Amino acid sequence: MPRKAEVPNINSAVFTYNGDKTAFDFFMEGLIRAYLDSDSMPKSDEGDSVGKVEISEKTA
Repeated sequence: MPRKAEVPNINSAVFTYNGDKTAFDFFMEGLIRAYLDSDSMPKSDEGDSVGKVEISEKTA
């Protein structure tokens, strides 16, 4: 009998993008839309959600 796969718990994600802000915004909208359109929305406590998003203007 196969073991049940464990779902990883992601605490944070860091994206580095070397394009323009408009293209990045388009990418993020698509990423969020794909997440919201997925069939499996995880149920979490309010304390588990992200409080804010920081946009860093640093370049690589």
